[in-house]
Amino acid sequence: MKSSQNAIKITKKKEETLVQHDLMKLEIKKLHDRLVSEANQVFTEENKLYQLEISIKDREKEIQVHKEVLIAEHKSAEEERHKSAIELSQKLTRANNLKLKYESIVQRTKKTNEDASTDEHSQAYYVIKTAQEKEELQRQRIYY
Repeated sequence: MKSSQNAIKITKKKEETLVQHDLMKLEIKKLHDRLVSEANQVFTEENKLYQLEISIKDREKEIQVHKEVLIAEHKSAEEERHKSAIELSQKLTRANNLKLKYESIVQRTKKTNEDASTDEHSQAYYVIKTAQEKEELQRQRIYY
């Protein structure tokens, strides 16, 4: 009987050990599944981060290209403005010279034609007036 009690105790202990072993296996499997899940989540987040970094680099390149285009457009507009300013200056100088020439001719004709009527104009007056009108028409054509 003693040996049968010992056998029962040993069998009971063996069964408890097997149950403990199975419980530990289940706990290990549960922990392993959790570890795999966490690793997958980390991998997913790292992948998202990598994709964002690529997107940022691409966007920075696009911005740089756009910036270079804007700089080129600005430079071109500035050159065009400068050309227009020079042209305007030249035309103003030319108009001033024509005005001075006209005034000079008027002064000379006044001295020589003091007897002439004030309503009449000399040929030089009409030549200068025509030149000024032509210049004005050319200026209007450039701006339209």
